[in-house]
Amino acid sequence: MADAVREGSHTLACIADFDTQALQLGLFLAFVGVMSIWGFLAMLRDKRAAERGAWRISEATLLLIALCGGAIGVRIGQRAFRHKTRKQPFATYLTLCFIVNMLAMPAFLAVISFGWAMHIRAC
Repeated sequence: MADAVREGSHTLACIADFDTQALQLGLFLAFVGVMSIWGFLAMLRDKRAAERGAWRISEATLLLIALCGGAIGVRIGQRAFRHKTRKQPFATYLTLCFIVNMLAMPAFLAVISFGWAMHIRAC
């Protein structure tokens, strides 16, 4: 009887850990989504400010948003609004941020998957 209870609690712990992994993945994807939307909206705001001759968002700020997970949104905004497409070195730095993001995402997902694989062995 004690073994059955211990086995049951072990199974519940494995299920709870899978829920934790799914939560981590969901939070990661939500973070990337929010940063991408923020980057897209920052490019829109900067483009409109440039057209009006108003206060602009600095290139450093746009690149920081891109580097911190928003590269997809900044890149889409760059193309959609035809904003800062020929501006150097911004365009080059944005490309580098985009590459870093594209490499970091699979790496993070691999870490989560590795955690799942190790946990399956433990269960």
